[in-house]
Amino acid sequence: MSNPAEAVRRAKYAADITANMNPGILDILAAAYASRGQFYRARTIAEKALVLASDSKNNELSNLIRLRLELYKQSTMYLEVPDVKNVR
Repeated sequence: MSNPAEAVRRAKYAADITANMNPGILDILAAAYASRGQFYRARTIAEKALVLASDSKNNELSNLIRLRLELYKQSTMYLEVPDVKNVR
C-alpha cells in the first residue's frame, strides 16, 4: 500500500477485531508502523507477534517476524518486492 497512514489504520482495525491475538495481522501492523518511521511501535508489536507465533508453534511465521524485527531494530522498514516475472 502506498499510503502508510491508511495501511496503519486498516491493520490496526484488523488487529482490534482479532483482539491483538493474530500474529500474522500483528506482523502486518508492525510493518505498517515501520513504513511510517514509527520503529519503536513496530518493534513492540513485532515482539508480541513473535511470542504469539512461537507459542502457536508456527515456525515459518516466527522466522519471518524475527527477520523483520531485526530490520525495525535498525530503523529500517520492510518492503516486499513484487514478483515481476508473473506480471502481464
